Amino acid sequence: MTPLHAAVAFHKSPAVVQALLDAGANVDGRDHDGRTPLHNAARSGDLAAVQALLDAGADVEAEDHRRVMPIDDATFYENLEVRQALLDAGASFEPTPTPTPTTGD
Repeated sequence: MTPLHAAVAFHKSPAVVQALLDAGANVDGRDHDGRTPLHNAARSGDLAAVQALLDAGADVEAEDHRRVMPIDDATFYENLEVRQALLDAGASFEPTPTPTPTTGD
């Protein structure tokens, strides 16, 4: 995990995120699971961090090792403002069909 990953996941401090970006932090750096800082910000619901990362050119459709994108994290964790920001930035979203119970007939 990079300092930028940690800043968006735990600190929720726009000033720290911006300082790291200004210092040259890799906006699309990957952790051991292939997740970017945008994944972490989308999961934590930090709209200010999401916007800072998007403004810095973060890949809105970056996939981790399991093919999860930031919008999937925002949707799963019900971070609706973040989800909308990602959609506005061009993220695509294909909802997973809800499984239906079988009757066993």
